[in-house]
Amino acid sequence: MSGNIGIAITIILIALIFIFQTSWYLRIIVFIPAYIAAIGHLQARNKFCVGYASTGHQHADDNSEVIAITDKSARALDKKKTRKMNLQAAAIAGIITAVVVVIPLN
Repeated sequence: MSGNIGIAITIILIALIFIFQTSWYLRIIVFIPAYIAAIGHLQARNKFCVGYASTGHQHADDNSEVIAITDKSARALDKKKTRKMNLQAAAIAGIITAVVVVIPLN
């Protein structure tokens, strides 16, 4: 859900940037909704919640309870996956932002 909301906000923001022909440094704000869109879609694709994993918890489906992960090796793997997914989302958002920033509006 957050991925779709992020995409919608990103598209609206990019449209406003082109409509109002904003300065390049103001266009950097696109990074935030683009990151939200990317992390949301990565979580859905990987069936892995970065928020729960970063706090050492697991929530497998809507009908289950939140479970604390006590195994240190499992927590370490979850933290590694969390870092990887955050980096992937930042890279995707960075590329989108870079494209928006360098597009000339004149």
